[in-house]
Amino acid sequence: MTTDPGISLAAKTELLAAALREAREGDWTVTEPGFVRGPGSTAVAIRPDDSGTPSHLDLEFILNVDRRQETAIVDCVTGVAKDSSDAVRHAIFQWLQTTGAAVFELFEQRGETAGHFPHDDPFGVPGWHTIGGNTLGWGYGSTNQAVRDWMVANPPWVPIAERLKQGLDREHFNGIKLFIASSENFTTTEVRINGRVDEPASQALATLDWPRTAELSVGRTYLLLLHDDAAG
Repeated sequence: MTTDPGISLAAKTELLAAALREAREGDWTVTEPGFVRGPGSTAVAIRPDDSGTPSHLDLEFILNVDRRQETAIVDCVTGVAKDSSDAVRHAIFQWLQTTGAAVFELFEQRGETAGHFPHDDPFGVPGWHTIGGNTLGWGYGSTNQAVRDWMVANPPWVPIAERLKQGLDREHFNGIKLFIASSENFTTTEVRINGRVDEPASQALATLDWPRTAELSVGRTYLLLLHDDAAG
């Protein structure tokens, strides 16, 4: 984790815009600190942060700037590096690989950046058309990918899907982050639904049989629940 005071919001915004341009074609333009306007009606905003961690980002992928409230995909992420700029880059990388991958797949519909699970797919969330972003892992030592590999082999949302559904508060575009971290000194599980920590779902995730590693091993993925297919 970073220990210096961090970089400015303007600098974070420039790093975000540069990463978006590298990840996807299109015009990604900084219009003000904390706001990057994208192609068409899209934008990405850095929301106010109250975590106190210099490399923590609260990000909002806005599908339609004219309907921001109902089309914003909210997530948060924290980067790890000795230098604040590198830690912010790491945070943005995580977000692009997981949350970003799910959102870009919504637009592209190619099945290349994320997977699609219809409402009756055993690997999805029953009743909902689900897009599952990449599962990303990092850590230290020989087991640094252990949690990530387990999450790939055992999609963790499947056994807790009914608990996740109880936390949904939107008819469309529900975003769900699942995060697991293990080390000798601590374990952490976190489920956020539309940016809010869902404690019952987080506790349900903690009960699953993921690897309890001595050296740090972290896994993160993101789901985008588009609409209730079963309800038509």
